[in-house]
Amino acid sequence: MEVKLNKTQRQSLAKFFYDMAKLLFGAVVLTKIWDGGSPLAFALGLLLTIFYTVVAVTLEKENGDDE
Repeated sequence: MEVKLNKTQRQSLAKFFYDMAKLLFGAVVLTKIWDGGSPLAFALGLLLTIFYTVVAVTLEKENGDDE
């Protein structure tokens, strides 16, 4: 299934993913600092942060494809 988004929608979605990545990274780091946290939770949090950032960068890159 393919969904077509216009430039404004992609920018909004990219901003959402950037914000989610920042919030998640902050939460992961604070949890690790505060109480040591689980190494598995820390690793999964970092992987999700990387995923959100890659999605946001991909959406931003696609913005240049519009006429």
